[in-house]
Amino acid sequence: MANFPVSPGISTTETDLTTSIPAVATSIGGFVGTFNWGPVNYVTPVSNEVQLDSIFSDPDDTTAESFFTAADFLSYSNNLNVVRAQGTGMLNATGSNTGVAIEIDNPTIYFNSIYQTTLASNNYIARFPGGLGNSIAVITFANGAAWTAAATNPSSPYYTYANYFSWAPNTTPYVAQVTNGQVTGDELHILVVDAGGLITGKANSVLEVYQGLSRLKDGLDAYGNANYYKEVIWSQSNYIYNVGVPCSNTVGWGNTTAQQIGTGSFGNDASANVAQFANGNNGVVTSANVVTGLGLFADPTFVQVNLLMTGTSNTVVQNYAIQDVAAVRKDCVAFCSAPLSADQTSSGALTPVLAWGANVAYNSYAVLDTGYKYRYDKYYCSALLAVVGMLKLALTHRIDQLGHQTVQQLDELYRLLADSESKLTNRQKLYSELSKELKDIHSIVREIVRALTDKKIIDSGSRLFAYFYSLADPSHPVYRRLDALACGKESMTSSVSTNLPHTNLKINSEVAQLFW
Repeated sequence: MANFPVSPGISTTETDLTTSIPAVATSIGGFVGTFNWGPVNYVTPVSNEVQLDSIFSDPDDTTAESFFTAADFLSYSNNLNVVRAQGTGMLNATGSNTGVAIEIDNPTIYFNSIYQTTLASNNYIARFPGGLGNSIAVITFANGAAWTAAATNPSSPYYTYANYFSWAPNTTPYVAQVTNGQVTGDELHILVVDAGGLITGKANSVLEVYQGLSRLKDGLDAYGNANYYKEVIWSQSNYIYNVGVPCSNTVGWGNTTAQQIGTGSFGNDASANVAQFANGNNGVVTSANVVTGLGLFADPTFVQVNLLMTGTSNTVVQNYAIQDVAAVRKDCVAFCSAPLSADQTSSGALTPVLAWGANVAYNSYAVLDTGYKYRYDKYYCSALLAVVGMLKLALTHRIDQLGHQTVQQLDELYRLLADSESKLTNRQKLYSELSKELKDIHSIVREIVRALTDKKIIDSGSRLFAYFYSLADPSHPVYRRLDALACGKESMTSSVSTNLPHTNLKINSEVAQLFW
């Protein structure tokens, strides 16, 4: 646009502001590590720590350094490609204690090798390998009469679960319409439950609900989407795959509508089919397993990565990341850290770090550092909060059972629990403060456990007593470690705990019933 004077001494100027460049996160990270859950040897894009935790689960002492390496990167960027390394002896949990032990690492392997087949002795398996899958149970209602009996009888063990569904399974509308009533009884309901409490922290929490599915391969829902139970579980579940018929009588399951016409009714069990998972194992991750995972980043046409982290890996893995990934791609840099032992040497870190660096084949595609720092572990504190909350819930239940005359006697215990819960909720994110608060809490928990024992609410010889009393022990490794951190005697990137949520919460779910 031309500039021209409107009057003496005054001119107009048009300025184009569209050339300003908005801030965009361009750094794409890559990382291979050890995790408790999630797809194995499979590149998974992650944009934040919440998503990281949702896919790969909470950290424990085995997985903490991997988890927090990824989490720290995500505090600066929103684009990280994560690969869970395979472990030797890794297995998916199976839906039957007599089921076939199997490892299905990721969705691609399932679809290419298992989806079209049926595994003997198995009906469902955990979606990913690992012990976390042992917490899962799957309840299938295919028999309408069995569902009605459970849904209308409060004393039935399946009463609560049956009432997650609105009607008895019968015939899906699509099948009733396209067969003109010639096929009936194809409908079923499926419920995925966290029976052990390892996933949600609360035993018997419902994870997923699938209502009105079909046993027929070509069944559709009201929107024209696939409604075959195996297909729906494959495309929607975060926790399980179907690998067989969840019924001892398999007649009609997996047919098409045309095949089912004139063949009679479907096979049904007399009651709900319950598959409690077992046999899941995390395995042991070796350097060779991590190298295999890093190989997924070697091809720049397959996956983008600018910054490749190696976490706590040894020089074998670090050299592979530098020479066989970064130097081959020529579009990324590998970051390698000295081992924690080198950073903790009393005589100083310089000599051991230099000794480590001499074994690293670094070049212009590598950055070396000593990389350890203090790390606040919110996941462990959440687990402590869950422990205190469970004590509080159990005590409330016990007060209700014993009657109002005992309320005054137990009121002080409840107040102590509320106090400890408040301390955890309002915890300071500094090690010295956290150490002090946890020590206050362990004293409170010890006092509560003693009082509960004195009042005969729990037995001093029970596993429940032993478990909670161990948490109240000031010599517990958690408190000793916090002391070291607070005094500057220890430095680490990983979790501050040695007994972390998943292991402990499994014990919680088993022993909580002893309260009542």
